[in-house]
Amino acid sequence: MIAVSNTSGIISEYDWSTSRLTFGFPDSKAEFPNGYDRGSIAALGPLPEVVRDAARAVFALYDSFLNIRLREVDPGTRWPDLAVAASSDPAVVGLGYYPTGDKFYSGDLWVNTDAAIPDTVLTGGGSLIGRYAWQLLLHETGHALGLKHPHETLGSATTTLPRAVDGIENTVMSYRSVTGQTGLALTSETWGHVQSPMVLDIAALQKIYGADYATAASDTIYSFDSKTGAVLRDGTSMGTPGAARTFLTLWDGGGTDMFTLTGYDRAVRIDLTPGGGVDLDVAGNAYRARLGTGEYASQHIWFSLLSNNDRRGYFENAQGGSGADVIIGNAWNNVLLGGSGNDTLSGGAGNDSLFGGAGKDRMDGGANSDEYFVDSLDVVTDTGTVGYDKAQISSAAGDRISFAGWSGIERVNGNIGDDVINGATQTAKLLLFGNDGADALTGGGADDVLIGGTGNDTLRGGAGDDVLLGSTGADTFFGGSGNDIFYIDNTGDRVVDGGDGTDKAIINAAAGVALKVGGWVGVERVVGYLGDDRIDATGMTQNIVLVGGLGRDRLTGGNGNDRIFSGESNDTLLGGGGADALIGGAGHDRIDGGAGNDFYLGGSGADTFAWSDGFGRDVVKDFVDGTDKLDFSGLSGVSGLSDLSIRQSGAHAILSATGDGANSVTLADFNSAALEASDFIFV
Repeated sequence: MIAVSNTSGIISEYDWSTSRLTFGFPDSKAEFPNGYDRGSIAALGPLPEVVRDAARAVFALYDSFLNIRLREVDPGTRWPDLAVAASSDPAVVGLGYYPTGDKFYSGDLWVNTDAAIPDTVLTGGGSLIGRYAWQLLLHETGHALGLKHPHETLGSATTTLPRAVDGIENTVMSYRSVTGQTGLALTSETWGHVQSPMVLDIAALQKIYGADYATAASDTIYSFDSKTGAVLRDGTSMGTPGAARTFLTLWDGGGTDMFTLTGYDRAVRIDLTPGGGVDLDVAGNAYRARLGTGEYASQHIWFSLLSNNDRRGYFENAQGGSGADVIIGNAWNNVLLGGSGNDTLSGGAGNDSLFGGAGKDRMDGGANSDEYFVDSLDVVTDTGTVGYDKAQISSAAGDRISFAGWSGIERVNGNIGDDVINGATQTAKLLLFGNDGADALTGGGADDVLIGGTGNDTLRGGAGDDVLLGSTGADTFFGGSGNDIFYIDNTGDRVVDGGDGTDKAIINAAAGVALKVGGWVGVERVVGYLGDDRIDATGMTQNIVLVGGLGRDRLTGGNGNDRIFSGESNDTLLGGGGADALIGGAGHDRIDGGAGNDFYLGGSGADTFAWSDGFGRDVVKDFVDGTDKLDFSGLSGVSGLSDLSIRQSGAHAILSATGDGANSVTLADFNSAALEASDFIFV
């Protein structure tokens, strides 16, 4: 691709020292200054109005991208810097003088209207855009501002343009219609000539005079009129070419711009890279300039290079049509919209947003953090090695994303429908967010995060240490292998299978949740949160750990050997059928081990240790006389202190119902003589 460095091949040793230039159209020899010694003046002829209008339009094009101003004056009252005149001298077709500054004719343009302008235009007033005469005016104005031919040297300007990039596609100063052709020849078809200064012309003159960032400085929309071949800027034609041939370069001075081809049905290629451009008919030659026998322009529209790497010169966004389009971003933050065909979108550098639209689209955001808007037919392969990339399901009706062929994506968001997002084939970490609807999310082989959103969702972690958050709705969880975490916020949430590894469920609702976890499989730990939680593992056969939170929690074990921990408030800990460990916390806890040989630890606070029939052989580690209570109201036949057998065994006090040798309570490191009726609850 051409670069700013190529501009040295067309910059002469001459330029204007002022940023304010005038132009005009002398009608008679009397208007010329004395001493104007060009031979063309002898053959001075009338300059048709159509040529004057064309020259005005050409000057406006140059003015639009340069930090100079071109203003028309009357040569009868003030001789212009750039005089444009007609000559019938057969030796002259077009002539533009360099701005040497030492001659009256410096910067002047001469046009042989007999040779350069077709009679049909002169008599009918038609457009010159795309004709040789238009290119001639562009070319000679380039000389008048200080550009030279790319194949020639001029004084100290000894650099020529490499033949591989020497052609009118790159510079209007070229004598080659076909880039790289051996000889010098302008062989374009009648309407196949350039319609603006081209990429190298703009870059070279901006290098000399600076860029005009006031042109299209706000957010601008560029579009295409398929009937005329004209490019539109904010809905206004930038000039209607003949024969619907499109062959020009665009400059834009700022804002966030969009080049849109919505409604256009041919396959296109849009490359927003500086020096890139638009091919309006990838599969054919519609609107394309023919440059010679069997030779056509490589594309239709070019985007200018950046001046001094100033990002204001970027074209930021692009939108395709209904064809199979290719859209390429640049180093800035681009928005690329594919349209309804099978499109290929490439973001490049920058934080890009890629919308595939309908069709089987392929998208690659490139470097940095990109966002994709996808459907089930799309494939995302993000090749960037930095940034956080995410995909958003675009359909509100619900869609399926299988990740087949995908790579480089860290997050996928569902929409408001019932979405299926299956990342089982992925090995990188994923964040899957279902959003609204009853969604089904499946993680891959890494440590994934799955968030259901609203609705009754199904979350499957897959391999890896996954985090699964159901959010609102009655959600269903499958952990898979790895040490998984389930966040629970609804009474209807359930873990069907935690899978391998050490898994835990954490209540995530501040108001408190009542959970029956006895039917859960593969969960080793359930933890409360801020509210008054009810966690009931009745019927669970595996060992489980239950942990309270900050509220007044009620924790009930199952049939395994469970560990039950109080939280920060006044909690109730209930063991099940196994040998449980019940650990109180900072509050005034009630602890009842249930059946099995259980271990009680009250912690700080005034705790109540309770038993019921068939409780087993339990140990209370930290009974505090005068603070804690021993509740035997659940024992049949025990209504007072006289119904208990109390004895000392070494450092420990042993309590049991009179005549019951199967069930006993051991108060560790406690002197039984200190017990009195006030330490007990019998009713």
